[in-house]
Amino acid sequence: MFSGIGFDEIFFIGILAALFLDIKQVAKVMKWIRTTRGKLANWQYDLEEKMDEYIRPASETPLTVSPPKHLQNQSTAVTLRKSHKKQLQNLSLEEKTSQSDQLTAELLKFIPLTSAQAVLFFNPLPDEPQIHFLIQKFLEDQKTLYFPKVEGDSLTIHAIQSKEDFVIGAFGILEPNTPDIENPKIDIALIPGIVFSKNCQRIGRGKGYYDRYLQDVQENIIKCGICFENQVVDDYIPQDLHDIYMDVVLTSKQTIIHPQGKLA
Repeated sequence: MFSGIGFDEIFFIGILAALFLDIKQVAKVMKWIRTTRGKLANWQYDLEEKMDEYIRPASETPLTVSPPKHLQNQSTAVTLRKSHKKQLQNLSLEEKTSQSDQLTAELLKFIPLTSAQAVLFFNPLPDEPQIHFLIQKFLEDQKTLYFPKVEGDSLTIHAIQSKEDFVIGAFGILEPNTPDIENPKIDIALIPGIVFSKNCQRIGRGKGYYDRYLQDVQENIIKCGICFENQVVDDYIPQDLHDIYMDVVLTSKQTIIHPQGKLA
């Protein structure tokens, strides 16, 4: 199974590009590498999820050989993702609204966020914490707000100054309509997910957009996962090398700080 384009390959291609191309061409090459790596990783996610959904008939002899570790990890992630998606579907609108309001209040007391000058936000899907009030407040406070946008199999980052900078995109969700910015300076990123652990692990929607983006950005970004209370599990989640830990996970009732993270 494909394991991704690693640092060594990117470094080697980058050296060749720098030797034989001008700066603009190098930027295009590096963007192509990120997009290609995203597509390959995306295919891997889809294939492994299909493998997990395959059910062996009861009449067949069970396999005695365990699958590779990374497939076991992916199987666990798929199972957790499915069960928690169902829980989110069963969460009432009133409960989502109540928890979103409480979470917003906690975020407004969270000093690493309120003291930040540049924040990566997201426009929430219906099953994610509704943080529109927080976005509006930060716009009024004239903070620098960035929002992600899915371009092919990668995330691009866009600066937003007002509500007029959004258009209705896929699934009826607002997305930025401003030029993308290469390597923006971000102090803290608010990141949604489907499942978080008390070890600050995260399971997203299965496409790896955030994991791939966060691997490529500056190391000093504080990664803050936000979610509803029932999205946090006590157990450790087996993960792959490309999975990114959060520095902190916030819910309406909990602030979970990674013991080796940037806020420890």
